[in-house]
Amino acid sequence: MSIWPPIAAFGVALVVTRTLVSIAPRLGLVDRPNERSLHQSPIATIGGVGLVAGVFASLALLEETRTAHLIAAGVVLMVLIRDEITPMGPVTKLVVQSVATGAVLWGGYLSMTTMVAWESRVLAFFVIGLAFVYTQNIFNFMDGLDGLSGLEGAFVAASLYALYDGVSPDLSALSLCICAASIGFVVWNLPPARIFMGDVGAHFLGLLFVWIAFVGVGHGVPFAVGILPLGAFLFDSTYTLIRRVLRRENITKAHRFHLYQRLHRSGSSAWTVNSVYVVWTLLFGATALALKSEIWVTVLIPVLAVFSVLLTIVTEIRWARTGDYA
Repeated sequence: MSIWPPIAAFGVALVVTRTLVSIAPRLGLVDRPNERSLHQSPIATIGGVGLVAGVFASLALLEETRTAHLIAAGVVLMVLIRDEITPMGPVTKLVVQSVATGAVLWGGYLSMTTMVAWESRVLAFFVIGLAFVYTQNIFNFMDGLDGLSGLEGAFVAASLYALYDGVSPDLSALSLCICAASIGFVVWNLPPARIFMGDVGAHFLGLLFVWIAFVGVGHGVPFAVGILPLGAFLFDSTYTLIRRVLRRENITKAHRFHLYQRLHRSGSSAWTVNSVYVVWTLLFGATALALKSEIWVTVLIPVLAVFSVLLTIVTEIRWARTGDYA
């Protein structure tokens, strides 16, 4: 692969995001504090558009990779800019997510249903679609702390680059470009953030990561291994969802009770929380590589499990001490 696609991804994301830092507030595209916010004053949003622009720039240079379907999905997700001005209903957002999923599966990749060893192609396609929508949403749910989503995007993509290196030149090249674009964005999103990612960038990253995991099955990497680098976000979101269901809370209502949110609200700085999640993501990525190569598996899986359980326990204990049991 040429060095120019990742350079283009980084450069375009860096410049476009910086431009949006100045332009977004003038257009009223700001994230005002609400019941799920961790910030205290309005901050420019739609920074993820810069990240998407960076990925688009790199896709234009990846001549041997079919990219029209990925660009189409990104364009569809641009509709979510509207949500930054006037909140969109959950059904409307679900429609946008579903159309983006359909777009990314377009162009021959509908054959991914054959990768699932089920007799019913309809059921397989439904489950694949559900995975796309769920992953888009969990990445968006986790976009609530300065630097977190951008760093997650960079480190997950770096793990995927290593995972598919030597297996699929196309997937490894795309992953490297996503990493570069995420870095270009996160420069302006690190604490204290000057701009937030917003729905467009978060949904796009979630969609790309699950797509890579599914396509990777055709290159000999099981889906569970391909999606594992995203494990920190998947674990946090799924654990929080189960916790809220068991507490009979309204799971459609915005909240601030993800593990990362409660860690921050119970005293940890944004930098500390980001560092914890970077380490956690690296452990998930290393475990994926271990499963692929069948080396160090018996060491990394227990380490990852212990880290995940301890982080959850520590968060719950610290949160209980705050006296807020919601």
